[in-house]
Amino acid sequence: MKHRLPALVPARVRQLPWVACLVSLSLCFSLCLFSLCLLGPFSLNLRAAEGSSGLLHLGVTNSVGTVTWPRPNLPGLATNQLRMGPSPALLSGVPPEWISTTTSGYRLSVTNSLTNQFFALTVAQMSSNALLTANLLNRLAYGPTPDELARVTALGPQAYLDEQLEPEGNTAPLPDAYRSESTNGVSLPPGNGWNTVTVTGNVSASTFYIYLTGPGDAYIDDVRLSVIYTNVTYSTNVTTTNTIITTNLSTFLGTNVLVNGDFELPFSTGWTNVGSYYTASALVSSPTFSGARSLHLISTAPIGSDPGGGNAVTQFAVNGLLAAVNTNRCVLSFAYFIRPNSGHARLNVRLSGGGVTASDAEPAPAPQWAYVTATGTANATPTLYLYHDGAGEVFVDDLKLVSGVVPEAG
Repeated sequence: MKHRLPALVPARVRQLPWVACLVSLSLCFSLCLFSLCLLGPFSLNLRAAEGSSGLLHLGVTNSVGTVTWPRPNLPGLATNQLRMGPSPALLSGVPPEWISTTTSGYRLSVTNSLTNQFFALTVAQMSSNALLTANLLNRLAYGPTPDELARVTALGPQAYLDEQLEPEGNTAPLPDAYRSESTNGVSLPPGNGWNTVTVTGNVSASTFYIYLTGPGDAYIDDVRLSVIYTNVTYSTNVTTTNTIITTNLSTFLGTNVLVNGDFELPFSTGWTNVGSYYTASALVSSPTFSGARSLHLISTAPIGSDPGGGNAVTQFAVNGLLAAVNTNRCVLSFAYFIRPNSGHARLNVRLSGGGVTASDAEPAPAPQWAYVTATGTANATPTLYLYHDGAGEVFVDDLKLVSGVVPEAG
């Protein structure tokens, strides 16, 4: 069954040239309609499949010609195409970006300097069978998937409806039970056991701490703390009556303000071991994230309420932070060696006052593959689909499609 809109007025008629005033436009329309009444509709046979000519409205305002048409009340609208040209034989499609959408319909604006123009509008909906197929799958199933659309299109909407109403008449064997098996056969890419952290915060103080929240040890390397600076430049343009001031803002990241943050120099260069908890801490040659050394941080007791009260590896009065306290933002980054069960002695790296704080984390769980098999009946569509039923990502490997009912046999 095909549905077409009635052609209320001819949409493919020769229009007079755009005119500059509304009075002349009314006169032109009167002449045009008068000619139509005497000579009959000037219509061109340019309909698309299952298409129908739509109603067009013409107008001129401030030397701008407009073509508008209402939103068609069609379910499953598949074609809504406007064409224009200097003659009925030279019509071409109007690019979609030229057409604006309004609450009441669509609008095309063109210059009034164009010569005689012909306009053709084709409005069409999808075929009735395609529309019925999509509606059936929406109402009777879990929505139209690519394979179900192909199956019901081949089977026919009525046959699919009969099949759903009389499942006992379906002689096709039911699929085997879906089986999922978790495996541990995932190979992790080679790595050096280190992870990196980068955070942004405020310069809350000029004292910098590294410490553990409990007894334990950790490895840390390449500690960097850089201040974010803002440049302000002005340019003045003086005219006869006004002064124009242009302000340009640009930001840039400063250098590392921490001394010996890569731990390549002796520990005492820049760092102070405050308190008695970290006296066993030392620079080591392995493991390292970069360079020749890293800091092996060893704590013998749980941290107090504040590391500044007694125990932490510390840098005091960091040069480069004194003038930036409470005025600038900063970026903190470091590398840490991944430790299992590190939650009881979390590595903390921060400024006094907590303007910027970061810590290490537990190792990421190993990825896990799920081996899945399922059997079913092949249909007439020789197409295999892989898709998500929602947003996200997944990895697929070793995909097989074989004949028979025994997985991987065939």
